[in-house]
Amino acid sequence: MAAAIGADLPVSNQEGSMIVDIGGGITEVAITYISFSAY
Repeated sequence: MAAAIGADLPVSNQEGSMIVDIGGGITEVAITYISFSAY
């Protein structure tokens, strides 16, 4: 959720967003929809 807010994604709209965080040795994927996160 912090990555979505930091990237200025519309976290309070009714459209979903997919966030992919690629780091050193780990990749995280999250889908946000109306301020909720599904992993």
